[in-house]
Amino acid sequence: KRIVLQLIIVLVLSSSVFAGGGGKVDKSWSTKIAQSFMERTPLYIVYGENPTKQRWNYEQGLMLNAMRQMYYHTKDKKYFEYVKRNLDQNVQEDGSITSYDLTEYNIDQVGPGRALLFTFEMTKDVKYKKAADSLRKQLAGHPRTKAGGYWHKKVYPWQMWLDGLYMGEPLYAEYSKTFNASK
Repeated sequence: KRIVLQLIIVLVLSSSVFAGGGGKVDKSWSTKIAQSFMERTPLYIVYGENPTKQRWNYEQGLMLNAMRQMYYHTKDKKYFEYVKRNLDQNVQEDGSITSYDLTEYNIDQVGPGRALLFTFEMTKDVKYKKAADSLRKQLAGHPRTKAGGYWHKKVYPWQMWLDGLYMGEPLYAEYSKTFNASK
């Protein structure tokens, strides 16, 4: 009985939380998940008393690409604004990226690059292109396996990880298409 009552309360509360204008309920799981992520992951993560910027890494890239897809799916600018504000934590006006070191040759560091390309296309702000250029430069010199695949990280010689395939090659392809630089 108690569990059924709790379930009913959760369902009633959740339907009111996701009700949009005019009482229309958005039933899209992707919208609910994206909204939940944005609410739970503000631009600054607070650990105790010390707010810190989100680090430039593959998790950030994964979620920013998901928000990019939400923008394409819904045309709701809040998703684009979230991506841009998030990138702006790390991308300086000169295009440099805080907490990024090309010489680490870490394929995880190119994960957010597709969000840079998206933001450049939306804003035409050169700082995003310069940041993407840095990541493309990394790929040009990134250590490779004998078969030509990217090492996951310089500290893992000759190792090629599956998640690295999701980061390096898609950025390489999208950068090439965006800037007509297929060579």
